[in-house]
Amino acid sequence: MRIIDNVTFQEIDWDELQKLPIEQFEVQFNFHGIVCQSMVMQEICQLIKKVSSSDVTVLIYGESGTGKELVARNIHRLSRRAAKPFIPVDCNALPTSLMESELFGYEKGAFTGANSSKPGLLEYAEGGTFFLDELTNLDLNLQGKLLRVLQERVARRVGSTREISIDVRIVAATNLNPQIALKRNKLRLDLYYRLNVVPIHLPPLRERKEDIPLLLIYYSQKIAEKEGKKVRPFSKEAVELLQSYHWPGNIRELKNIVERLQILCETREIRPDHVLKIADIGNQLNSNHRDTKNILKYNELRAKVLADFERNYIQRLLRIARGNISLATRISGLTRPTIYRMVKEHLPNKNFRDFYS
Repeated sequence: MRIIDNVTFQEIDWDELQKLPIEQFEVQFNFHGIVCQSMVMQEICQLIKKVSSSDVTVLIYGESGTGKELVARNIHRLSRRAAKPFIPVDCNALPTSLMESELFGYEKGAFTGANSSKPGLLEYAEGGTFFLDELTNLDLNLQGKLLRVLQERVARRVGSTREISIDVRIVAATNLNPQIALKRNKLRLDLYYRLNVVPIHLPPLRERKEDIPLLLIYYSQKIAEKEGKKVRPFSKEAVELLQSYHWPGNIRELKNIVERLQILCETREIRPDHVLKIADIGNQLNSNHRDTKNILKYNELRAKVLADFERNYIQRLLRIARGNISLATRISGLTRPTIYRMVKEHLPNKNFRDFYS
């Protein structure tokens, strides 16, 4: 048993977990939204608490879906800057030509269409925390300008000669290992040294499988509350089956699968056959037992599984939302830029009108 920030983490078997009142579950296993009992995640919770008490820069890295933004939000929430803004920026969301003006703002007349001056997101984050997600997709020239913000605590709007003082804490994240990003010239070495004061590596879900039962309970409860339904418990065999899955989409994928099972399963209990049919992971589980000659390399398989998942998800989401982008964002929790990217990548020959009817 370990206690972190008044939260007690301890191992407990599945039958006891199923009977645990949700209030007690929250106290024992939930560290500000990070649900875990694994040693590696407990250590990360401790590290979050420590770095939150200072303004030290933090570089979070780990695969997509491991919860990098949640960690960044907790660092902000537990810091002295908690009452000030938390501004997240997805470096995948905008092209380089627009990203600079979004980050740093612009002056009237700086370019065609700049009819008035506009503060950048860095200015909006004044006094708070500025979270750069997928940093390694940011243009290297913009990384250099970001380095100046870190070093000098000043920024300059596009089209301006005046420097503006900036008081923000910068937390960055990437799904690439920083050393690999450096070798691929996706990350400036000087910026890496400025950001990597405290690195936090979030492990993939397949490396912390003891947390899966807790996450199943946590998200089942959240989904039941949202839908106004009773929680459908998982059988022990169903939990073991889900623990044998490799989870290429990590926690984000687990949350989506739990939602699918809780909504579509028609029996009182979720059993292994529901996991295989409704969650649609049977083929990937069976692939573990095939001849290794027929198995793709890990990165190839991961990319394929993620692409298939995103394609199916965005089609279903847009059908449910009937092409209404605002409704789609509310249902999914995704940002507009992320939805536009998924449509562009996976449905290049469709537009939102195709889903109206």
